[in-house]
Amino acid sequence: MTFLMSRGGDTIKESRHALLVWAEAAAHLWLSARRAITKAHNDVVDCFIQEGETVCERPARYVISVMAQDHVGIIADVTAALYDLGGNLEALSQTIVHGWFTMILCAAFPAGVDKNAVKAAFESLSRCQVLVNEAFDAAPAPAVAGDPYVVTVIGEDRPGIVRRLTRCFAEKGINIEDVWNEVKENRFVVILSVVVPPDIDPKDLRYDLEQAADELDVSLRLQHQDVFTATNSLAMHTKR
Repeated sequence: MTFLMSRGGDTIKESRHALLVWAEAAAHLWLSARRAITKAHNDVVDCFIQEGETVCERPARYVISVMAQDHVGIIADVTAALYDLGGNLEALSQTIVHGWFTMILCAAFPAGVDKNAVKAAFESLSRCQVLVNEAFDAAPAPAVAGDPYVVTVIGEDRPGIVRRLTRCFAEKGINIEDVWNEVKENRFVVILSVVVPPDIDPKDLRYDLEQAADELDVSLRLQHQDVFTATNSLAMHTKR
């Protein structure tokens, strides 16, 4: 009986470890994709293709949000509409939440293509809700000073986990750059990418987060992004 109880405890620990490994591998891919999208957006040139020629002039640039009940072919339809308008895709982020497909993209169009034309073209797609805003040529926001950290949290799903953890960051003036969250088999997983300012001691942050984690009865890990990336890159390359 003692063996079975011990073995059951080991199984629970192994399951939690496997879930943590899965979550951190997913986060590694997520962070890599986000950096690639940011680089592509920063490297873009104000040019587009028109009738086989590269035309470099002041384009019309829009940020477009698309939402629809998930079904096969949405991205293919959206990019086809984009192409038909002579648009050039600059950045795109997409996810699915509880069966709802959501996508936000930035694209440049030939001068003279107004946002009403873009909205009409995208709304001709079946079952899509579309919002189009002008992308203003504002100066880039200054980079937040500090070191990047990744926070991984796993536990039994319950209300208030994100609220409690994000309050720790807000009270210390720590900027959250990205959040990824999923509930899988009643296990809550959230991964946050944050920037810790130079005047904040990571040890103090770790203490506050661990106090919150104890209150919530969840497992929490705080890692510098370089350590997180190196650890998970190694795990992914050595996985058999």
